[in-house]
Amino acid sequence: MPDGAHLVAAVGPPCRVELRARASDGSFAGGLLTGDTTRVDLGAMAGRVVALSLTARDCPRATIKAPRITIHGPPPAPLPPADPPRYVLLWVMDALRADKMPIFTPGARAQTPNFIELAKTSTVFRQ
Repeated sequence: MPDGAHLVAAVGPPCRVELRARASDGSFAGGLLTGDTTRVDLGAMAGRVVALSLTARDCPRATIKAPRITIHGPPPAPLPPADPPRYVLLWVMDALRADKMPIFTPGARAQTPNFIELAKTSTVFRQ
């Protein structure tokens, strides 16, 4: 968790959402998100990896809108426009073997619709 972090989100009334951030050493921080309170300070957890838990209160199910973790300071400056990259290399490592994928081995049975769509507009190297 970054120093000065807050979880910011909107919760519709009458619901409330309890937020707890717990670190592996047992320490925690938290608070309550309501219709009026849209920010919970998580600064006490700075520098730690935390597990966030959100629990609906006063209703069986709550909707959280636009959740985000913010820190103090000015907003980031936009990057200047740049030319798109000329070459992009996508290196994918997975437990799925290439000889089981249709884009590398015609007739293979694995279902890989996203890879097939990507391959339609890409250069596919088979060796």
